[in-house]
Amino acid sequence: MPAARGFHVIDRLSYPLALVLLPLLVLQGRGLRRRVPKLRPPPGVAHGRVPGTGSELRLGIFGESPAAGIGASTAQASLGPRLACSLASRLGRPVAWQVLAGDGWNARRLLQAMRTVEAPPRLDLAVIALGVNDASRLRTARAWRHDLQALMEELGQRWGQPLVVLVGVPPMDRFPVLSQPLRWLMGARSRMLDQVLSSLAASHAASRWVPVDVGLLVPELFAADGFHPGDAGHRAWAEQIAGEAAVLSIPAAAGHRPRG
Repeated sequence: MPAARGFHVIDRLSYPLALVLLPLLVLQGRGLRRRVPKLRPPPGVAHGRVPGTGSELRLGIFGESPAAGIGASTAQASLGPRLACSLASRLGRPVAWQVLAGDGWNARRLLQAMRTVEAPPRLDLAVIALGVNDASRLRTARAWRHDLQALMEELGQRWGQPLVVLVGVPPMDRFPVLSQPLRWLMGARSRMLDQVLSSLAASHAASRWVPVDVGLLVPELFAADGFHPGDAGHRAWAEQIAGEAAVLSIPAAAGHRPRG
């Protein structure tokens, strides 16, 4: 398949270049750790409910550090609550939401966490926001797709076949904190992973790929570290995801499975 060949071309090109540039990349990484502030997730991001009338929408947000609220100043300013409020407003329904995400998590780490949750609730809608850490760790296209497929299977088996929104991997060459050649390498890797994400969503009837709007990747929407979204970034990101999710066939009553 042409798309699959494209994934592997990027893999083959970026790995040798990463090895050649390794000393410089190590120096850049150390410099980033010294000068970039270490942000912590605000407390209270794990779960909540937006009141309303009618049947309740059960929402799960899964992913890496932005999904965990890092970059937001308060819990209410973070992605999970913002997304729940936006969906409740758009759909005219109450929304019960929960977050399973963590700093530094990649797809494999999220899958481990999902498998340890005891008696998870049935969800109507699952939002998965991953990819930056997988790109940073130079995960191959094949390994990334394998991990994502395992995540989708886990959601189907234990969370009641929710509709799945796969949030696009942001093009990391637009992150203000990164400099060359790290900026180029992470941009290439993140775009490759995003293509895999899009391809996977196209093969699952009950899933939808929502690419990151590059208009959200402007310096004023980033947090102080130049790496995570700030309050305005979380709000704009949540609105974009909610706008895409609200037009899908989200079940209107408990026990209904989503339609593709």
